[in-house]
Amino acid sequence: NAEKEVTIQRRSSVLQRVQAIEREHFEQRQADSPKKVVKPLSQVDQEFLKSKIVQGQTQAELQKLKQAERVRAEIAAKEETERQKERAEIAAKEEAERQKERAEIAANEEAERQKERAEIAAKEEAERQKERVEVAAKEEAKRQKERADVAANEEAKRQQAQREEGIKPEWRNNNENTIEQPKMNAEKEVTVQTQADSPKEVVKPLSQVDQEFLKSKIVQGQTQAELQIQRRSSVLQRVQAI
Repeated sequence: NAEKEVTIQRRSSVLQRVQAIEREHFEQRQADSPKKVVKPLSQVDQEFLKSKIVQGQTQAELQKLKQAERVRAEIAAKEETERQKERAEIAAKEEAERQKERAEIAANEEAERQKERAEIAAKEEAERQKERVEVAAKEEAKRQKERADVAANEEAKRQQAQREEGIKPEWRNNNENTIEQPKMNAEKEVTVQTQADSPKEVVKPLSQVDQEFLKSKIVQGQTQAELQIQRRSSVLQRVQAI
């Protein structure tokens, strides 16, 4: 509206100048030739002149209009660029936040999975170690039992051999109250056998379990008479071993 008013004002001012020039020319012609009457321009001529004046506006005014249009276009372009830049920055920040959240969630899930795998592996390793310990304990117990059985058998055989070699047949029918000769023979046999087996070995006393085991084995294969003699010699052997 302001531009239209300015345009109208320009046109009216130009028309006023044209009318003033026409009046001046009219007066001048009347002064030069009083008999010649110069008629004013008709309405049609005035409109024609007005349109020509409007069409012939100066190039400067057109340049100003074009420059103003370019300025408005540049301002609009800058504003649009700024809006696009802001939208892009906001979108980039939101995307970065989403990626960060996704990365944190993935890291937490991976940590949980690793923790679970570590716990499972630790439990499995503990179970395997427990099984190995149990198996090793059973094997060791089995070996100890076998060694104890072998040692007990060997000790029983050794004592039986000592009794058979240390007690002569003629002593079996003598009076049971006479025990000096079997005692001497048993002491001599035990001393000789111990020195021959291991001169440096320290003979330890038999445990209660071993004694009971040997006693049961000896009792099963001996007569009542041999058992009486064995009791006497075994007492002497235990005394010497202690």
